[in-house]
Amino acid sequence: MAKKGGVQQLQTEVNTDDELHKFLEREGLLVLDVYTDWCGPCLGMVGSLKKIKLELGGDDLHLAICRVDEIEMLKRFRNRSEPTWLFASKRKVVNLMFGANVPKLMKMIAKLEKSERAGEIERTFYDFEELTPAEKERVEEKNRLEEEATKAEEEATKKKRRDFIVNVTGEIMSNIRDHGVMLLMPQVPKDSFRRISESADPFGVTCKDKRIVKLQPEMLEILHFECDNPLPDDVLEAIFDKELQAVAWKVSEQETRPVEEVLQLVHAALTEPQYVTTQNEAGEEVEIQLSPVLATAEVDPPRKTPSPNREINTEELTKVVIPAAWTPVNRRANAALIYLFFRNLTEFFLPSDPVPDPPHLAIIFDAFKKQDIMDACLKHKDAVLAYGYFTRS
Repeated sequence: MAKKGGVQQLQTEVNTDDELHKFLEREGLLVLDVYTDWCGPCLGMVGSLKKIKLELGGDDLHLAICRVDEIEMLKRFRNRSEPTWLFASKRKVVNLMFGANVPKLMKMIAKLEKSERAGEIERTFYDFEELTPAEKERVEEKNRLEEEATKAEEEATKKKRRDFIVNVTGEIMSNIRDHGVMLLMPQVPKDSFRRISESADPFGVTCKDKRIVKLQPEMLEILHFECDNPLPDDVLEAIFDKELQAVAWKVSEQETRPVEEVLQLVHAALTEPQYVTTQNEAGEEVEIQLSPVLATAEVDPPRKTPSPNREINTEELTKVVIPAAWTPVNRRANAALIYLFFRNLTEFFLPSDPVPDPPHLAIIFDAFKKQDIMDACLKHKDAVLAYGYFTRS
């Protein structure tokens, strides 16, 4: 590995914190060329130090090359791929410059050296561990760009996922026109399905499949996909991770109405009071109200942490009403439930879900490090599925 050097009489070489502290004890303007061994542009600036010293140098101008790999005070400058210049006086930083613009660097040194000789007292000093305004500006810009990139990536991922679900539900809507899904809530006894089926029979609806499911937060994306009657948030929170019965209903081939419309009639027959006409002892016709086949349930809401100055009044808590059953009122939402709970019904026309793309990593490295990068990729070939590099800008 090439090192900076060749002009030892013109600058001090600093490799440790102790050496840096010793260098900072000098009087005058101190110029520190901060670099790492792998930074090609940094190594290329060594000739500039000689020019600076010969053209601007005096007894009050001191130059140092600082290899930051072992210097804790300068650790924030590690992993940089551009020259970095620190200007110090009285053991404090007075300015900072990034880049290999030698004319700009010489102008800055001349200006700072003039201020140093004049004993200017209005300069702002910064501790070595403190970020300078230029660094803060860079950090803010970097954070802004990272936030924009993250947001753009998230939006692209979300759009890709949505497009996939739209395509999948579209295929289900085209291939399974006579199926719909209903969720029976935790309070519905599992041995009551015979009565449920009997209530569905008059509508020409039969059970195609049934299974026990547990809702998880990550299911919401599909559970309520383009749904016109989503379950309220408090209900969802109350039934998460509870055992529900998912039922895939099939309507009669003679049925001309949309499956969602028929399932809403079944839903009403199961959850609303029914009325029958009979005769009393006097032979008069009277209407009797029958209890719903399936009943709602009331549960306490999740307990919230009270504020420090207020206790929870249990009388103020409103019960969460859990409906006995729920089914979407629109076709695509029903198709989404088929995709979520009954993949077995889609095997003959839907392909397997796509495998997520592996993570991509972009790195910047000097050209002379290319072989090292290639060797590392080969060494970890089980983890690095593919790699390549750009040969020009």
